[in-house]
Amino acid sequence: CKKTSSFDVELLFITLRSKSVGEGVDINMKCSECETENPVSIALDEINVPTVDHESKTLMITDNVGVTLRYPSFQDVQKQKPEEMDTMDGVLKLLASCIETIFDAEEVHDTKDLKESEVLEFVEQMNNNQFQSISEFFNDMPSLRSVVHFKCASCEHENEIELRGIQSFFT
Repeated sequence: CKKTSSFDVELLFITLRSKSVGEGVDINMKCSECETENPVSIALDEINVPTVDHESKTLMITDNVGVTLRYPSFQDVQKQKPEEMDTMDGVLKLLASCIETIFDAEEVHDTKDLKESEVLEFVEQMNNNQFQSISEFFNDMPSLRSVVHFKCASCEHENEIELRGIQSFFT
């Protein structure tokens, strides 16, 4: 379970939940127009399983320096205190833990051979554009997704809302 990605654990949880408790879950969703809460049923067996693009894990930070990344594992996420994930320091620590190698034209540095503080310092020295390119990797990370359509009971507005990540399906 140490190397299992967080989205694989989410899928496992959803599958176990659907087999043990039922294949549907009822949640309240706010209308995007009037913000009235509406009861909506979600079929857990219709949730899209994420596809993983193994090719996009290498990013060039500068013309000469790049990194290879991995998706956060369940263990990486568990190491972080929930309140840390709301801070820049917590996000930087999680990001640093997902860098596998740092390379240039002459050398490849495996982050397993570096101190955690050295990798964190590398991340902290990035400029906004460099940090943004790595952030996009995580924003595009596979996750459980489902698009929910419902008509608001109050204003009759047709809503289309994307649920992403396990927390969306149970809150």
